[in-house]
Amino acid sequence: SNNLQNTFRSILTSSLNSKSILIPSISSSVIRIVSLILFFFIFELSDIEIAWAYSIFYIGLAIGLFVISKKYIKIPNFEQFKSNIKLTIQSSLPKYFPTVIGVIGTHLSMIVIFSSKGASESGLYFIPYALFAVIVMLSGSINQITHPVWSGMKDDQEQSKLLEKNIHFTFLATIPLVVVIIILSTEIVTTFGSDFKDSGIILTILLISYPILIVNTAIFFLLHAKGYYKEVLYIGLFANIPRIILYFIMIPEFGSIGAAYAMV
Repeated sequence: SNNLQNTFRSILTSSLNSKSILIPSISSSVIRIVSLILFFFIFELSDIEIAWAYSIFYIGLAIGLFVISKKYIKIPNFEQFKSNIKLTIQSSLPKYFPTVIGVIGTHLSMIVIFSSKGASESGLYFIPYALFAVIVMLSGSINQITHPVWSGMKDDQEQSKLLEKNIHFTFLATIPLVVVIIILSTEIVTTFGSDFKDSGIILTILLISYPILIVNTAIFFLLHAKGYYKEVLYIGLFANIPRIILYFIMIPEFGSIGAAYAMV
């Protein structure tokens, strides 16, 4: 359902009809909240009920977006189907392998910290990492919207202008918040408990890399939209493989701070 809703979302965005995404998104969020409340008051809330409530959001969103986007979907003939499958494989594989390595590289840090330093040290890293991930999701949501628009553009100059606007907008929308979080990093993490006061430096280290992340992500999506699949593959591998190697070198020596440095 998550993959389907992303597909339908991209169809609507590339058709310049992204405003129609709002109502299904809000409706699905409301359904999830209502489901959690019903499970909490009617049934004994368990892992299964939470999992269903979590999935209901994506199921409802996929159905809602499909209903809206189906007018843009045309069933291709056999020759079109073959060419579309070939194009999908060509464009997806160069992004797939770096993404897999990126997911491993991102989440492997917790496993390495836990195995080498214990649960308390991994807890110190988890809170700032979770906060950092929320900020990254904000910029990612902007790139998710512009990516299908880039793909529909044929003029290089228009693509470059959109890249510039995308980076400027992402900076304006998120950097002020990032600066505030860096300044108040210790105060923010200690709201989760006084034991996390040493996590402030970890959050600061992660967020210092954020401006570079904005530029890198935007360029990554632009290259993919332009069809530079080999370059996408090489950049993704070059960015993520050293991170995985550094985890095993820096975490045993420096703990969660080493994980933060390896991450950035």
